[in-house]
Amino acid sequence: MRGVCARTSLNDRYFYEDFKTRDELLVAAWDGVRNDMLGEVAALFTERANRPPIETITAAIAIVVDGIARDPGRAHILLAQHVGSSPLQDRRAVALQEATQLVVEASRPHLRHDADEMALRMDTLIAVGGSSKSSPPGTRVCLR
Repeated sequence: MRGVCARTSLNDRYFYEDFKTRDELLVAAWDGVRNDMLGEVAALFTERANRPPIETITAAIAIVVDGIARDPGRAHILLAQHVGSSPLQDRRAVALQEATQLVVEASRPHLRHDADEMALRMDTLIAVGGSSKSSPPGTRVCLR
């Protein structure tokens, strides 16, 4: 924590009023980056609600990839594994669910009427979570 204060020229006393522990600092930094990224993607989904889904998905991926490429420091905050920080691990798990829900909600207008929403949620969770494993057969949700 003192290293952060020294590097940023912040007064220790004021810094510790806001961040009493390393975990509080990590969570605040991570929340800021996550909120910015999800906010941009949510705005895109709203703006493109009536556009073809593949165009919207491509644009959403571009927002994330461009954001990561543009600012490696923010990318490190968002993507690094911070083992040993239970609050941050909990926050990341919640954010994965939030991002999944965001994509599921944006997908609804484009789904077939008989689409399996649980399959959509699972496929989305895998995609958002970055897993390279494919879903089991029969869990694909087809768009109209």
